Amino acid sequence: MYTELVFIIFFACFGSFLNVVIHRYYSKESVIFGSSYCPKCKYKIKWFDNIPVISWLFLQGKCRACKEPISFVYPTVEIMSAFIGYSLFFSTDHFFISGYKHDWSLPIALLSFFIFCGFLVITFIDLKSKIIPHRFLIFSGVNVFFIHFLTENKSDSFIDGLIGMFALSIALSGILWLGSLMLKRDAMGWGDVKMALVIGFLLGWDFGYIAIFTAIFVGAVFGLSMMASKKIKNQNYRNLEMPFGPFLALGTYLTFIYGPKLINDFFAVLS
Repeated sequence: MYTELVFIIFFACFGSFLNVVIHRYYSKESVIFGSSYCPKCKYKIKWFDNIPVISWLFLQGKCRACKEPISFVYPTVEIMSAFIGYSLFFSTDHFFISGYKHDWSLPIALLSFFIFCGFLVITFIDLKSKIIPHRFLIFSGVNVFFIHFLTENKSDSFIDGLIGMFALSIALSGILWLGSLMLKRDAMGWGDVKMALVIGFLLGWDFGYIAIFTAIFVGAVFGLSMMASKKIKNQNYRNLEMPFGPFLALGTYLTFIYGPKLINDFFAVLS
């Protein structure tokens, strides 16, 4: 229990670093050099005000100096980073990679943590700006590349990953095209198709389609809920724009851990 707690704290601290990465993507500052500061009053944040989640709660979500609100994104990223790390290191005994089920190993858990941290950064940038930056896709893709050489069937895993990479991106391109025809506007961005390259490389076609199905299903439920909410409030809901990257990230994470069980359980519930 003590070991798990130490790791949870570490993962939350890593989430604090991811907050820096997200924020400085917009400011174009170095993520390595320079102290953390309040984006509104430029107050340099002391170490005791930078403790993941706890400091935000203690300060009641406000800057110590200017009392302006601190975005809830900061503790959310830290909590999600801790959750992802804990689930990959302590709550699963296998991973689903490139069409195969693999036993848990420390190197794969570590690399997969970096992959999903990249996806976590993409999620919050996409939510804010509807952009999926190439640099974070490349970061996650490089970690996927190395994961293939840690699996038991290295060559098969790598080849299946390449097949999945192109098959999934082509499939998502088709969905994008059909969606654009139906809606008479862009259904999603090409950044989502590029993200599908990384997802297919990680999961292969056999598991990749599960991630896409999950992303589309959850995205549709969320989108319909948003539209219904806007309609009830008499707001315009027909031109609702919703980033798809976060749903792709969620679908990939769930498939990586649960594999075919995810879709089997879904259809079992329906039947």
